[in-house]
Amino acid sequence: MLTGSWNPIGKYFVVPVLGYAPGKHRRFEGDVPIYGSSAGKNKGLHDRDAVLIRVRYEF
Repeated sequence: MLTGSWNPIGKYFVVPVLGYAPGKHRRFEGDVPIYGSSAGKNKGLHDRDAVLIRVRYEF
């Protein structure tokens, strides 16, 4: 899955998500949120990149 957002002043983020559901209840997801900006005053967003790992049990 790929999600994201962009606004008119040039800020954006993109989040590619890779998920795996091996059974009825377990879920594993890995995300890489990528932030950015084309505006000079918002360049600090380039330092916000991260990796997220989720482990869920659904009932």
